[in-house]
Amino acid sequence: AAAVAAPLHAKWNNLRQLVPEQQEAAWLKGRPSDDRHIGAPPAATPPRNLVQATFSRPYIAHASMAPSCALAEFRDGHLTVRSHGQGMHPLRKLPSMAHEMSHGYGFGDEGICNFLAFVAGANHPNAYIAYCTRLDYWETLAEACLENNPAQYNIRYRNTIPRGIVNDQHAIRAQHRKFKELAPEVRYQVYDGYLKAQGIASGMLNYNEVLMLVEAWKKSSRE
Repeated sequence: AAAVAAPLHAKWNNLRQLVPEQQEAAWLKGRPSDDRHIGAPPAATPPRNLVQATFSRPYIAHASMAPSCALAEFRDGHLTVRSHGQGMHPLRKLPSMAHEMSHGYGFGDEGICNFLAFVAGANHPNAYIAYCTRLDYWETLAEACLENNPAQYNIRYRNTIPRGIVNDQHAIRAQHRKFKELAPEVRYQVYDGYLKAQGIASGMLNYNEVLMLVEAWKKSSRE
């Protein structure tokens, strides 16, 4: 009842209207298409409860370089979601989701999106979410330490890493090895150039700027 009454009584002030440049989704749907049905034919009897929705977003500077698609299937009381996430390990999914959602809200900077993902999950009351977030950040920090001063890293830190974290690292890398890249160097150079063309001057190195942002955030919290 409230949903029906709201449009009749609610009034919005300073409502921003979409300009034509922000309506690519409607434009794309109106283009000629060659439709082909894939999979089992539709059921003769329509479902008892059918839920349909269309979601879109305007163009932003940051965009994926591959097809983006997700399929949700609810069967026998179980919901299965399949996405284009390249076979991520479960411990990687939550930080990646938070990162990409930050892009969806208009942040193009990779380091900022990593930072927002860290802020959203590092102190989450759900221990699993907090662990996934902190593990993702810790690996970025550890890789930076190992690259800049491997001797110091090996002497001071390697032997102090809890065995559980080491096991999770091995599991994540084993999952990644199932999906080998055809040309990782080419991929790095292409994406590095793409980011720079979009105004991210540091290119691929921008991802690691999360380290400075988190440190500055923690310092400001202490003060």
